[in-house]
Order: sequence, then C-alpha cells, then structure tokens
Amino acid sequence: MNRNYSPPYRLGTEQKVAVATSSAAISSAWGADTYIIRVATTTDCHITIAASPTATTNHHLMPAGTIDYFFVNPSLKLAAIRVSTDGTLTVTEVSK
Repeated sequence: MNRNYSPPYRLGTEQKVAVATSSAAISSAWGADTYIIRVATTTDCHITIAASPTATTNHHLMPAGTIDYFFVNPSLKLAAIRVSTDGTLTVTEVSK
C-alpha cells in the first residue's frame, strides 16, 4: 500500500491547535455540511471528536507525522493532548 496516497478531496477550512500537556480543541466546530476531515500532527498525541471534546491519554493515538482522514458528523470539534512533546495539529474540512 502506498502510504503517500491521498484521496481526491477538495480542501476547505483549516484550523490549527497547539498540542501540549492540557487538552486543547479547535476553536470552531466544522461546518454543517462536513462529513470528512483531514488531520495532520507534528507530535505524538491523543485525539477525540465530540461537541465539546476533552482529550485524554485514553483516547486514540495519532503518531507524529501522520496525516489521516476521518468520517465525522457535522458541527463537531476535535481536541488533542500530547504524549511527550508539544506540537501542532491541523484539522482541514474536506469534500468530494
């Protein structure tokens, strides 16, 4: 499998969040018509998705340098917390 493959999606609104020792969420929920998001991170972190998310170390692990796509429900947010090093996480709304 080619790990560099990206599905043919249109990139939309992008939000960044600083990933540190406390849970941090993107500032705005993604759009009412958003069902797919692209997530990229510069550091190992745990992520969760909810209306008012708070990430903990029990949530899904996303390794540094990872870019992944998630099917989501509209109007939610993503939060992240670092494993050991601060970094940046980017959430981009995408559409077909």
